[in-house]
Amino acid sequence: MIVSSIAPHEASREAAREHILHAAGPGGNVFTIYVATPLEECEATDRKGRYAAARRGEIVGFTGVDAEYEVPKRADITVDVTKQSVREIVHSE
Repeated sequence: MIVSSIAPHEASREAAREHILHAAGPGGNVFTIYVATPLEECEATDRKGRYAAARRGEIVGFTGVDAEYEVPKRADITVDVTKQSVREIVHSE
């Protein structure tokens, strides 16, 4: 199973990791993938306008705008779409 969660705080990522590994038993895996794309790029490519809405105060607690994001301390994979295309990221080792 692949699960994509938005976990802006290290403590919540670690809690999710521990829960998944405990529940999965032997053979369970968790991989942290850090999408290290600059906020400016996220805003520039935001097709749904959520960053703009957050900047206008219409969305409160939006990660990166008015809510903190903690960079993962131990990401298994780090990607940045300003440095690699999606195709390159998907096909990288």
